Amino acid sequence: MGSLKKNFIYQTLYQILVVILPLITAPYIARVLGADNSGIYSYSHTIANYFVVFGMLGLEQYGNRCIAKVRDDRDETNRVFSELLLLHIIVSAAAAALYFVYCFTFAAEYRFIFLLQGFYAVSVLFDVNWFFFGIEKFRLTVTRNTVIKLLTVAAMFIFVRSRDDLWIYTFILSFSMLLSQIAVWPSLRKYVRFVRVPPGSLKKHLKPLLLLFAAVIAANLNRMIDKAMLGWFGRITDLGCYDYADRIVRIPLSFIAAIGTVMLSKMSNLTARGDNDGTRKILDVSACLVLMVSFGMGFGIAAVAPEMTVWFLGDEYAETAVLLSVLAVSIPIVGWNNFIRTQILIPKEMDMIYTRAVTAGAAVNIVINCFLIYFFGARGASVATVVSYAVIMLIQTIPIAGQIKGTFGYTVFPVFAGAVMYAAVRSSSMLTDALFPSVIIELVVGIVVYGSLCFAYLKIRQPHVLRAIFRKKHPGSS
Repeated sequence: MGSLKKNFIYQTLYQILVVILPLITAPYIARVLGADNSGIYSYSHTIANYFVVFGMLGLEQYGNRCIAKVRDDRDETNRVFSELLLLHIIVSAAAAALYFVYCFTFAAEYRFIFLLQGFYAVSVLFDVNWFFFGIEKFRLTVTRNTVIKLLTVAAMFIFVRSRDDLWIYTFILSFSMLLSQIAVWPSLRKYVRFVRVPPGSLKKHLKPLLLLFAAVIAANLNRMIDKAMLGWFGRITDLGCYDYADRIVRIPLSFIAAIGTVMLSKMSNLTARGDNDGTRKILDVSACLVLMVSFGMGFGIAAVAPEMTVWFLGDEYAETAVLLSVLAVSIPIVGWNNFIRTQILIPKEMDMIYTRAVTAGAAVNIVINCFLIYFFGARGASVATVVSYAVIMLIQTIPIAGQIKGTFGYTVFPVFAGAVMYAAVRSSSMLTDALFPSVIIELVVGIVVYGSLCFAYLKIRQPHVLRAIFRKKHPGSS
């Protein structure tokens, strides 16, 4: 199988493409469509996303785990893939049908925009990325999607020209998702083939899938409910500002998600092989890197938010800077949660802990949002999001604290280095009043200060982490 570092790079690129390309168009789209239209798009996309999540039925993680465990046996891979694909087609087709029922039953005010999001709802039917992740062929998804994503960006600049073009913007993004999913299908036959499986063989997948599905529903509810509730409360302008804050925060989280997706395949395979030594070594290195990356990006975004937001989005989105500063607190928390979930809980089939944690987090988020959104709008939603992720962190971590107690010490230095970087960046912001030069200076200062401190720390205190980063073969590599 491909090396861990290459897979991480490929998956990072994939995640970044999904998150960052819409942000490349953000300064243009934010000004052309305005905060109100941005809020309408975000609201419709949020609702459509719930049906997409239902259509996946937890398969993104469960399918990844199942394929990773049997990938060394071609016949077994064919059988497991066929069972999961058949189940996926049934569920995702039902979810897409229900979405269109929703459009014609409830989405009266913005029905046309909701219908255009239907391409996104249908795209779940063709999502087989879980299979390629399970066999650690991350390059395929990247190469097939890159051209489509770049064409999507070009289409936005060409065809979205005024506030009346919200429908064009929605169509471009929604239809591109459908094309991205279809594009990887020609490569399937090289690695797997569909075989006839008895309908009864699907039953054994239902219980673990439903358990993970409950967790995925709760996790997505936790991530998206704030936007939905802002829309329900009629805070459309607030929603537009909040949506861009959320998009910016998703950029560093894409790095963390990339680590998690790659490591889920690797750790599931190592667990199935009983390689405890390889598992322990990888967990140690991964925990250190995840915490350094997530704390650095959290402090960094909070530091550059005041100048970057106004320069990037315009004066209409000044509120986004405040929201970013709050949401930045969630980045290291989400990083830790992702580490626990994808590298310990799911590979070891400790799904119940994960499910309990995200369900509790979603419940806390909804309750807090009911009060804070009413009084404080998007700022209240930001606070509720941070609190909900903290609840998830506690519930996930406490049951396995004994297994990972050696990694807790890795939090101390990133906090110190992040605080130093924050102070340096805010001091550098006073060098000039011009927004663009100020943003560039702040970014350079932040990267140099934090990067230098972390490299020195790893070189002196954690040399084994540096060796793991630069060596060609990793523990458990095959």
